[in-house]
Amino acid sequence: MRLESYRIFYRSARRMRLLYDVTAHSYNLMYEDGRRRLRDPAQRDALVEIALTKQTVKRPLKVLTFHSKDVYPQLLRSTLLIRLVAMFEAFLIDTLEEVSERSDDTIDGDKVVEITQRQLLAIDQKQSLKSFLMQKTLRQLTSAGFREIKKFYRSKLGVEVAQANTSSKLLEEIHDRRHLYVHRAGHVDEQYVHKYPTSGFKVDELAPIDEGYFLAALGLINNAALQVKNQVEAKYPDAPTWCYKQGSQRLSGSDLLVVVTAKIISPDALSDLLDLSCPIDSSQIASDITIWVSTRSRDVRWLLSGSRLQISKLFKILTYHQNQGHISKLDSFKVNRDFSLALD
Repeated sequence: MRLESYRIFYRSARRMRLLYDVTAHSYNLMYEDGRRRLRDPAQRDALVEIALTKQTVKRPLKVLTFHSKDVYPQLLRSTLLIRLVAMFEAFLIDTLEEVSERSDDTIDGDKVVEITQRQLLAIDQKQSLKSFLMQKTLRQLTSAGFREIKKFYRSKLGVEVAQANTSSKLLEEIHDRRHLYVHRAGHVDEQYVHKYPTSGFKVDELAPIDEGYFLAALGLINNAALQVKNQVEAKYPDAPTWCYKQGSQRLSGSDLLVVVTAKIISPDALSDLLDLSCPIDSSQIASDITIWVSTRSRDVRWLLSGSRLQISKLFKILTYHQNQGHISKLDSFKVNRDFSLALD
């Protein structure tokens, strides 16, 4: 089983590293150029024009120059660290959701769950009981934080989020320092000092994120995500395969080509749409603009080829199903082509 959650995490982590590299490089260029210009006394009160997407702003050359040396890089690294930890936790939660589609190991059979009659009716109409229980578990883990997620992986899946004891402690420290930046603007509290006495920080002192720390944290979290991926894929090797149903439309070079993806919550509500018999207006049905539709467990994909108006009509129907809670994670992208292709 190849984890989609890891593919998303890996791509995001690579983009983050590239973002840091190019931005840090830009800061260095700004610092060196600013120092050169400030040697001229006439430039000491100069303003720098910065072109944004929709406007141009002016900022003091002196401030930009000297803050580019330390203030801006530190702010960048602390912001990226918050995002990095959030990405890692999202990966862990999304991985559990993927595992739940092919195993009941993620469901605690002995846990008592209180469900109102209204919730039971909603489950009967919109989703399966297993899906409801899994989403409830994921919400609880998301609120509980990293330590509870790690315990859940160990107790339910037999998977270690950090296989080495040292790595586990380092991961916890990264999460704790991220907590300082989210809730205390990076300033140390008594709990952090007590838990990490060798850090050398004092209460209310800023715990900086220098480049060495940030890159080490990025590497450690990347390795932890890869270890989780390898363990989970080894334990749950069987993954549902895509099942394709072809529509009646033929590919042409003049129409838009759009891929639409979604996750099914209520299969019954989407049966007509998946069978391509759903009317999109008085004279057309879904198959008229569908090259193929495919399903895999609760995932569904459509490849659509038609006019902008035709595709937008079908998209309105899908959006309606999303608003009704029948599908989630609706997404799409246009396939760019410079050639014509016919499919019989």
